[in-house]
Amino acid sequence: MTIGGPIRGVDAMILDSRLHSVPGQVVGELYVSGDGLARGYLGNPALTAARFVADPHGPEGARMYRTGDLVREDRSGALIYLGRADHQVKIRGFRIELGEIDAVLAAEASVHSAVSVVVGEGVDARIVAYVVPAHADFDAAALRRHAGISLPAHMIPSAVVVIGAVPTTPAGKLDRSALPAPNWESPSGRSPEGSDEIAICAAFAEVLDLADVDTYADSSFFELGGNSLMATRLVAAIKERTSMTVPVAWIFSDPTPEALARRLFELEATVVTSDADTSALAVVLPLRPEGRAEPLFCIHPAIGLAWCYGALDRYVDSSRPLYGLQSPVLTDSEFRAELIEDFAARYVEEIRGVQPHGPYHLLGWSIGGLIAHAAAVQLQAAGESVADLILLDSFVLEDPTMAGAQPSLAELIGGLGISVPDTGERDLTPEDAEALLREAIGDHPLVSSDRIERLFEEYSAGAELAHRYHPGKFVGDLLFFSAHADTFDPLRTASAWRPFVSGVIIDRPVPTSHAEMFTEAGLEAIGPVINLAVGTGRHAAPDVDAELDALIEIQDVRG
Repeated sequence: MTIGGPIRGVDAMILDSRLHSVPGQVVGELYVSGDGLARGYLGNPALTAARFVADPHGPEGARMYRTGDLVREDRSGALIYLGRADHQVKIRGFRIELGEIDAVLAAEASVHSAVSVVVGEGVDARIVAYVVPAHADFDAAALRRHAGISLPAHMIPSAVVVIGAVPTTPAGKLDRSALPAPNWESPSGRSPEGSDEIAICAAFAEVLDLADVDTYADSSFFELGGNSLMATRLVAAIKERTSMTVPVAWIFSDPTPEALARRLFELEATVVTSDADTSALAVVLPLRPEGRAEPLFCIHPAIGLAWCYGALDRYVDSSRPLYGLQSPVLTDSEFRAELIEDFAARYVEEIRGVQPHGPYHLLGWSIGGLIAHAAAVQLQAAGESVADLILLDSFVLEDPTMAGAQPSLAELIGGLGISVPDTGERDLTPEDAEALLREAIGDHPLVSSDRIERLFEEYSAGAELAHRYHPGKFVGDLLFFSAHADTFDPLRTASAWRPFVSGVIIDRPVPTSHAEMFTEAGLEAIGPVINLAVGTGRHAAPDVDAELDALIEIQDVRG
């Protein structure tokens, strides 16, 4: 619902939870300030303190009013109301804005209006969407599929209830008590059968902190909220219950209990040793090798591992295989790269081993974006077609600030998602890092001080390689994702790639920092756009550009 703009004497600001301005057309909370603002609530100092807060964007002593309304700007600058920020809930540890779900559902043409609520408590809490259809031909299952395009699995309503009108109180607010109770359908998942499926479902529940009844034989580990680091813990949990070591790569390629149980059965009770799990460190990591479309090849960030890209499984269409490219340093002590182009040449060889000829689809985050660009240039020089080049907050371009930059081992371990304790003035040692890794993921080939030391040497050298990278020219369009929560630097923007890209540069905002791009909030902005754009060229077409904008615009800015 469009609510226009501020009246005379009042300024409107759309801010995130840290009171930072949000990027254009991204959802935030509405604050108002200015000479026309009241001083507070008469006789209610507590409410005044909660709502009339210090204005960090105004002069000293200025106040602003926190409305509690979720809004965004449209292309003309008018404000669009999306719901209330105070309708925030937590389900299985996830922070959820119900207004964000409502906005996604209401954007579907078959929906006149929608309101979401949480039914039940604790492990029984589930999201229910109450929908007023726009016409008689309404399909609740199709609406849930529509929601799945833009929302992560934990935000998709468990049930859709059709109502004639949204009930309201005399004050015009939603009357939640008047909403009818949902009629729960039987769970759609298949119950586990056989000792291996039952054991693996129990391992899923332990690692994801779910009730056993919430995991089914056909439940995807990543759709249930798993991530790349949790995958290593899942391997340990499965081994504890089955006495067999599942390679981490299997979690990405076969993320359901039934598929993993089938892989174990095919081993005919042959125990897989931990050495076999070095497949999780291989240069080519098959995240999801099945599919009829050309693969999406995802090149590792600075830490050298491509495990993070397993989270794209639940966003990218299942017909498209996913492969990660990981640093050869992890498995080849003799490998040395003097230039970004050396990495690119090795990965081009590996990519063509999977897919001999184009069109190719390449993606890279951080330094992986530089390597992806170099690989695309090399493939084109070899006469191959590169259909998609996707960079996630990748900058270099002879940036003088990179020269001499020395990251720490603690930063490397933190980049794996592991909490690093404060060691005071003492630097973290490879032995310290090994102990932290072993505590987090158990026995694993990565947990070796020698391997950690080699990885850290490459991690440290990455800044220098990036500084010395002189890009060639890629012939085609570039889809770029910018981390908007970081401090703005005019020298580090998507447009800096202009001399090295012949086509259109499409810059998409991500409401996180660089390091948080593969957190839930970052994936919500990145995943649906990649799915819509990759392999179609549709990200450059004006009509689809608006569709992609719609995907970005529904994202909330989380602190």
